[in-house]
Amino acid sequence: MLQKCLLTMICCVILIGGCKNDEKQNANAAATNNHTAVSESDKLPDFTLTSLTGDEVNLRRLEGQKVVVVNFWATWCGPCRHEIPDFNDVYSRYRERGVEFLGIAVDESPETVVPEFLQDNPISYPILLGSPDLTFRYGVRGLPTTFIIDRAGKITKRTIGAMSTQMLETELDKLL
Repeated sequence: MLQKCLLTMICCVILIGGCKNDEKQNANAAATNNHTAVSESDKLPDFTLTSLTGDEVNLRRLEGQKVVVVNFWATWCGPCRHEIPDFNDVYSRYRERGVEFLGIAVDESPETVVPEFLQDNPISYPILLGSPDLTFRYGVRGLPTTFIIDRAGKITKRTIGAMSTQMLETELDKLL
């Protein structure tokens, strides 16, 4: 009798758990079909950072308007330096199509190091002043790290290491 009772309870738990999973799957499917519904876990955490020109840039303000490329980099990083010409090239051709690039400099003192670096290495997209601590907040474990974010704010690509023109174009063309 005790075994029957336990077996019945286990079956009920399995059935109830299965129903909850179905409800969750249905909710997820509905969210997927609604292109504006993106969970916070699929987004890069919001930030407001100061650019080299003194402007404040807020990531969430770009949602619904632009595809965003967020690139964590540093002046001392060889692969970061290598990808800058490709980023400049793609930015110049894609910004009119609704793409924004944001370079987040995570040097120890970006406000002093980056302007000097830019004298010999021009960057055409906005450069924001970050910090090494910021890399931990965003789960950046290697430089460069690039996030590509669709208009709804969803991270569609995360790349650790340098991205080429072709890689950027392929990802951006999927979103435009």
